[in-house]
Amino acid sequence: MDSWYERLRNIRYRKGYTQKDFANALKINPSAYNRYEAGRGSSDFSGKLKVALLDLLTKEEVDYIELGTELKEKTVEANNEDEQLCQLIRDYASPKFKEKIRNRLEKIKKEDELF
Repeated sequence: MDSWYERLRNIRYRKGYTQKDFANALKINPSAYNRYEAGRGSSDFSGKLKVALLDLLTKEEVDYIELGTELKEKTVEANNEDEQLCQLIRDYASPKFKEKIRNRLEKIKKEDELF
């Protein structure tokens, strides 16, 4: 079985981040992140890194990193584009990203009401 830091690297690759960009998104020093991913950081998956990951990733992805649980491939079975988009957001977006989407939609709704 892979170590948690190898699974961390796998998630980063799947998300399309460079190490530096992923570290910045997590608000972690890039050299500290590099040590985590190389297995030279903390030998245990907890603390600040876990909290930061929960802000950026889905719980399923964090469980995969921490516990090695299987990541299920999501399939979209919606009938139209709007439903497909909503399904993708539900399945893949982190809580932090979902909040950004909600805030942006509220802003658009308010702007719409002005016209």
